[in-house]
Amino acid sequence: ASKVSYALDASESPSGIAAYALSNDGSTWTTTTVGGCAVGQVAACQGSLSASGTWALTPGPGSKTVYARVESAAGVWSAPSATTVYVNQDTTVPTVNVVLDGGQPSTNSTAATAAVSVSDPVTQQAGLTFQTRYSTNGGQSWSGWQSEGGATSWNLSVTLPGGASGQRSVLVEVQDSDDNRGQGGATIQYVNPSGPQAGASTAGLTACVSTDGLPVPSGAKVQCTTQPQVTVALSPPSSAVQMRASLSGVTWGPWQAVASTQAVNLGTSPGLKTLWVQYEDSAGDVTAAPNHNPAYYVYDPGRPVVAAGWLGNASSTDSSGNATMTLQASDDVSPALQVQVTENGSTLYSGSNENSIPLTLNGSGFQDVQVIVTDAAGNATTAQLAIYVQ
Repeated sequence: ASKVSYALDASESPSGIAAYALSNDGSTWTTTTVGGCAVGQVAACQGSLSASGTWALTPGPGSKTVYARVESAAGVWSAPSATTVYVNQDTTVPTVNVVLDGGQPSTNSTAATAAVSVSDPVTQQAGLTFQTRYSTNGGQSWSGWQSEGGATSWNLSVTLPGGASGQRSVLVEVQDSDDNRGQGGATIQYVNPSGPQAGASTAGLTACVSTDGLPVPSGAKVQCTTQPQVTVALSPPSSAVQMRASLSGVTWGPWQAVASTQAVNLGTSPGLKTLWVQYEDSAGDVTAAPNHNPAYYVYDPGRPVVAAGWLGNASSTDSSGNATMTLQASDDVSPALQVQVTENGSTLYSGSNENSIPLTLNGSGFQDVQVIVTDAAGNATTAQLAIYVQ
């Protein structure tokens, strides 16, 4: 906004034009000679002039007057011609937002990516440009400036300080075309990859009856519990002096002395729980949660809901003993349920949950049929049926 573009058209006869001059006050002039022409050289001068360029105005906003005049080849200056412009100088500081590594809470690499977004309506509307730089020590020292053109969002490659694990801060500064500077920052937890490596964590609980349908990685060990309080058996690295646990990988419990077990409360809401354990060595280096295979737990305190009957509400079957049982079973945690059907203690069916289960009864007369539905944690619901076999 401190510079404007100008276009100057003039004519002079009979001697032609040798030079032109511009001024901000009408008294101090900046003169530009016309190529091939000079005072006294009438034959080399043209009778018309078309000139253009940029002109620096006086600083600050407000009304500005620019004066122009031309000199003939005879050495005579024309009377000044004036034009006025109003400068609405940009004093808006850019608003800067920064996100490190896509918002991840931690990293074990010193190479990071800062996603920068900028809001500056004056610069954007004028089609002007931004430049940016960053600091990892609170602005004590900076990287070099780099141009981002007219973009309002870009990725900035950042080198984090290495050394001991801990929080790293990145401050990004953005400057617009009128030298207004705005800042934004973000933090990330740096975990030294040479720190203690976490051992696999397991729980002293029974394996789940079934993990079908649970959102866990293939091959992961999943254990089940009907109680919210569990004790985890750990394999801490030999260099570890402290440890802590998390059910989110973001919010952590307090540090405590390293041990071979860890008591964990899975909370009040049933469902699949993911447990991370971090270790810290005497140098302050901490294991990164993403480097550590978490333990998975299914907290399921409730029993399945079961409704069983006979197809067509049948009360008897012919001498073949063939009958079809209908079953509606569900559980608020376990998507996959196991079903066992017995007749007077003898197993007729054992398998997955089905809405319709064909059976062949072995006895004759009134037979007692028992249906047992079990969820992943081992909670079982039993339903009793009776049918007459002719």
